[in-house]
Amino acid sequence: MSVSQKPRISSPALGGYLRVLGFGWVNLMATGVSVGLTLVLFFLEAVWRTAFLCGAVLALLYASYRAWAKERDSVITLETEVGRWRDDNDPVQHAINRLTGDAKELLIEASQDPRGEIVRAPGDMNRISVSTCGREFVENGDAQSEERWYGAARDLENLGIVRPQTTMRLRVTGVGYRVARELKAG
Repeated sequence: MSVSQKPRISSPALGGYLRVLGFGWVNLMATGVSVGLTLVLFFLEAVWRTAFLCGAVLALLYASYRAWAKERDSVITLETEVGRWRDDNDPVQHAINRLTGDAKELLIEASQDPRGEIVRAPGDMNRISVSTCGREFVENGDAQSEERWYGAARDLENLGIVRPQTTMRLRVTGVGYRVARELKAG
């Protein structure tokens, strides 16, 4: 099948529906429902036709419900799989799903920087500095804070949301700006 051809999707067939419905109805009538009706009919002979007809109609309605419920479960499963596929193939949604809270915060701030830059550089006394838009993210003298924000910048780079300009400067990419807009909006 070529790329331009759409797959042929068949329309629902009435025969297929009636086959599923009939099979479900026969199963219901041949099991507990018919046994229960037979016992009731044994004591209520005068109204046996009406009772049996009501039971048959109820069994038919329930069989129809079961056929619908099975198809509905299949549709929900497929919709979930398609949603995951779309998320994995949409770079913006893919990034949003994988970013940590710190990386999201850093990206939003960097997207507001006039140059769209994150500066990741050695600071005073061999400490790491991560800054953008005039804000320093690393708490002074805190090694955990250094790793936290350096890791957030690395995560952004690994996902292609920022790209290296120099060894110390990262710049927000087009996808990065789209991700930041989505994060701000929602």
